[in-house]
Amino acid sequence: MARIRITGDTKVSRNTAILSSNVDKEVVLLNIQKGEYTGLDEVATDIWNELDSPISVKDLVSRIMKLYSVEEQQCTEQTIDLMKELVASGIVEIVNEEE
Repeated sequence: MARIRITGDTKVSRNTAILSSNVDKEVVLLNIQKGEYTGLDEVATDIWNELDSPISVKDLVSRIMKLYSVEEQQCTEQTIDLMKELVASGIVEIVNEEE
């Protein structure tokens, strides 16, 4: 599998084929094509909620930092790691700038 490269300038968005359901303060996602469920914790749920339209990772980090007391570097690293995981699983898509 190719290594996924995501930077602060990378734009990401939800895969519209993924179904989601709120359960308390978390979200459960269903990838129908793969038949896989994924549960997101509260922070990842807040990130998921910001992905309803294409957004750059740096803008996403900025929004998350307004919700949580976290250093920018730590927030950036953890957000990029989560985006790589969600892109690899098909839950999030990297938005092509030419679209």
